[in-house]
Amino acid sequence: MFNNKSAIIYTLKNQISHLAIMINEEHVFDQKKELSRMVFTDVFQTFTNLAHLQFYFQDHYSYLPISAVDLPLSACYSSHIVCLNIKIFDFDVCYYLLDGRLSQIHTLIVNVQRIRQTSMVNKDKKIVSNLKCFSLISLRRTTVYDNLIVPFISQMFYLEKLVLSLIVYNRRTFVDGNSLVNDILSPMLYLHTFIFNIITDGVRVLEELISPPDVLSHALVERGYDLDCYTDYNPLSRGQYHIYSLPFVMDRIHIHSNKFPIGLFCTVRYLYVHDFIHPFEHEFFLRISQCFPLLKEFVVFNPNPQKKKITEEYQNEKTLVVAKFSYLIRLNLCGSYIDYTKQFLFDCNTCLPSLRTLHINYEHLVMVTENFANTAARTNCANLKRLIFDLQPMIYPENFFRYFPLL
Repeated sequence: MFNNKSAIIYTLKNQISHLAIMINEEHVFDQKKELSRMVFTDVFQTFTNLAHLQFYFQDHYSYLPISAVDLPLSACYSSHIVCLNIKIFDFDVCYYLLDGRLSQIHTLIVNVQRIRQTSMVNKDKKIVSNLKCFSLISLRRTTVYDNLIVPFISQMFYLEKLVLSLIVYNRRTFVDGNSLVNDILSPMLYLHTFIFNIITDGVRVLEELISPPDVLSHALVERGYDLDCYTDYNPLSRGQYHIYSLPFVMDRIHIHSNKFPIGLFCTVRYLYVHDFIHPFEHEFFLRISQCFPLLKEFVVFNPNPQKKKITEEYQNEKTLVVAKFSYLIRLNLCGSYIDYTKQFLFDCNTCLPSLRTLHINYEHLVMVTENFANTAARTNCANLKRLIFDLQPMIYPENFFRYFPLL
C-alpha cells in the first residue's frame, strides 16, 4: 500500500503533511493485524513530511489489533510527527510511541480498548515526553489506574491539556475530586485544561460511609472546575461514583446506574447503559431521550424486568409521554430482559423514526411481535435495514419479511 510502486504515493509522499487512514470492516482479524502493523511500520518512512496522522477503523467498536510486541524496533521513527490520533487494542503501544522515537510529537490522542498490566509495561517504565496535549479514552473497566495510568501521566511534565475518560474498577476508594487534584493536577505545573469523565465502580464500602457527591467533588470545584457527579450503591456493598466535567464535550459516555442526573449532552452520539441490580423504567429512557437529543447509537444491558409494566389499562388511564430518539440509527438490546424489547419497539412507549440497525435476541423479537403479526411494534420496525441476532434462526416465518420490508 505505502511503497514507491504506487504512482500516487510516489508523487505525493513528500507533500502530504496531514493523513487520515480509515480501515473498513471487510478484513478478517489476521488481515487487520498485518495491515495495522504495516501502516505503523511503513507510513512514517514513506511520508517524510507527515505531521498529523489519524489511524482508525470505520466502525468505532473496532480497535487496531496490535500491541507493542507486534511492532519491530525500527518502526514509527519520525522527526516530523507532531499530532497522532489512534485507536489501539493494548495500552502498551502508548509506551512504545513515547520512548523517544517521535521526537517532535506534542499531541497524542489515544482510544484504548483495554488498559492492563503486561510484561511489557510496569509502573517504573519511563517515557520520553514533551507532550502538550494528551487524551486517553478507554470505556472498558481497568484495575490499574493507580499502578499504571497515574504513573504514566505523571511523567508528562509539560502537559497543557489533559483529557481522561475511564472506567476504574475494584479500587478501595472513589476517584473523586480530591484524588484527581492530588494525583493528577498538582504535579502538572503547566496544565490549563482538564476534561474528564470517570466512573469508579465496584468499590467495597458501607452505604452510610459514602460521602455526599458535593463533598467528593469539592476539591475540583475549589479549583474552578464546572462538573456534575453522582453516587450509587447496591445491596452487594458495592459503591459507584461518576464524575464528569461540564460542558460535556465527548461523543461517547457510559452510564452504570439508573440514578443518572438530568443534563444536556449535545455532543454524545454513542451511549451505553447498564445496571445489574435495578431495572430501567420508562421514566429513565424518557430522561435519556431528553438529555441526549442527538444520540445515534444506544446499547442497553439490563437483565432485570421492569417493575412498572406498561399495560393497555395503564395507557388508557394515564397519558404516557413517548420517549423520542429522533436520530437513533443503531440499537443493541441483546443483553437485556424482554421488557426492554417492548419498551423500545412498541410505538406507544418509544418513537424511533431513524432506526436502521437492531441487535436483539431473536426469541424476544418473536414473542414481542407475536410471531411478527401484531401492530404495536410495526412502526418502529418498518425502516430497519439490518437485524443482528446472536443465534441466527435456521428459517424465518413466512410473514417475517413483510414485517421488515427493507431487509
